[in-house]
Order: sequence, then C-alpha cells, then structure tokens
Amino acid sequence: MASVTIRILDVEATIEHYEWTAPAKLKGLLDTYLDVDRRSPSDPFPELTVATEVVTKIGGEIVSITPPTYPDDEKEYIY
Repeated sequence: MASVTIRILDVEATIEHYEWTAPAKLKGLLDTYLDVDRRSPSDPFPELTVATEVVTKIGGEIVSITPPTYPDDEKEYIY
C-alpha cells in the first residue's frame, strides 16, 4: 500500500489511501490539504503530492515513503 509519513514538530502523521492518520488536532489541519476535486486522476502517487505540499507550506519533513506497487508489466495475461 502506498503511504507517506511526515513529522511536524515531533508529531508523526501518515497518509494512506488519501486519508490522514494523526492526532486529532493535527489531523484536522492536514485534512484541509485534501481536495478530492483537485486530485488529478493521472497522479500516480497522490499521497506523496499532498505530503510534499504540507511540509513545504507548514514545515516538517517526510520521514518515510512506501511507493505504490504496480502489476508486473511482463506478466502474461489471459484474456
């Protein structure tokens, strides 16, 4: 599963499935950066896009990234 963990003032938060997991007060702030209408369907990793925006605008750092996984392109598919 794709996810990104950030740290702001020694508090960690994780975004996974385009949803934040964090202490209540921080989650409220982070949720304001989630905009389903602006979310691009062509963005392969929207969690990283949002996490990068958050740490750029309010400070903090990205502490871990678990990129999305994709099907093996060389796998033979039966139709």
